[in-house]
Amino acid sequence: MKQLVSNTGHFDTGPLDDISRFSESSFVSTIALRVIELVKSLPPEDQQTITEALSRSPNQPVLYGEPLSDEDIAESARVTFSALDADETKA
Repeated sequence: MKQLVSNTGHFDTGPLDDISRFSESSFVSTIALRVIELVKSLPPEDQQTITEALSRSPNQPVLYGEPLSDEDIAESARVTFSALDADETKA
């Protein structure tokens, strides 16, 4: 996501910057308008974090770290099967 900085020194929240167009719409609740106002009152870093979070698709998973390598998967399988074997031996 591109970071845009407006001339006022605040993070550009893109579509949220023109709140006047929302107030005329019957599709946006007063709660949503208040949330937009609150987000715009936050420090630029917080505005950016919230804007990025909202821009993600709700079904898009959040990935942490690097993808697993074949070696990582093989090691996980080895540990899992070892634990299952130990449980089976105890039973």
